[in-house]
Order: sequence, then structure tokens, then C-alpha cells
Amino acid sequence: GSAMNVFGTTNINNASGTIDPTWECFIDGTSIGSTSPFQYAENNWLLCTWNNNGPAGSHVLTVNAKSTGHNFWFDWLQYEPPQNASVQNGVVYLDHMDPAIKFDSSWRSLGGSANMTTKEGSTVTLDLIGAHPCLQVPSKIQY
Repeated sequence: GSAMNVFGTTNINNASGTIDPTWECFIDGTSIGSTSPFQYAENNWLLCTWNNNGPAGSHVLTVNAKSTGHNFWFDWLQYEPPQNASVQNGVVYLDHMDPAIKFDSSWRSLGGSANMTTKEGSTVTLDLIGAHPCLQVPSKIQY
């Protein structure tokens, strides 16, 4: 592949000045490091990221987590295949920072991790091209 992101839930314990749990990610046995943990419990936190500047082909991801009793959660993996790969029934993921997504002026950043609005009728525009493009979003979210 050409890029990969690993996401998990952070819920660290830092009472004694020692972070628990800790993690480190490796591709093909070489460390790609880790991101800094968030101080509060947070789902879908980016744990590590990798952009392949080397040869295309198969790679092995290893996530080493160390803990003295606090849980470590691996939530999901985001993988970008090589540009020349044939992908059938693939899923396209666009995050809130993608320039293809156009938010109207009623939207604002939510801590840099998402966008939000409280105004009914707010719009988001995304041009889709393909044989069967489909975009699914909830029509109304209630808490």
C-alpha cells in the first residue's frame, strides 16, 4: 500500500507521571512511532500514521502496546492502496478537511477533529463522479 493510519481509543492513566498504556507502530519491523495521547478518553484517535516512500507491495503492520493494567483499544485501520491497484467494491473515505467538501458559512470547526453546525438548513456540497455514486448521511441526528 501507499499509506496507512491506525486509530484507537485513548483513555490513558497519567496519575504518577508515567503514561499507561503506551504504544508504538512498526511497518516491516521499522518503527513509525506514535502520536501523542489525548489527556481524556477519546474514540477514533489517530495512534500512528505512515506514508510509503518506498516500494509498493505487501507490508506488515505491528502495533506494540505496553500497559501496567490500563486497557489499550485498536479501533480501526485506514489503508490507501497503490494508485495502480484494481479495487472492487472499495469504500472512499473523505475526512472533514478534504477540499472536495464545501461547507456553507454556518459550519464551524469542532476542535479541529470535525465540523459542526446548529443551524437548521445548513448545507454541505460534495461532487461525486462514478457509475453509481452513493452518499449516505443521517437526515436528522437527535441526542
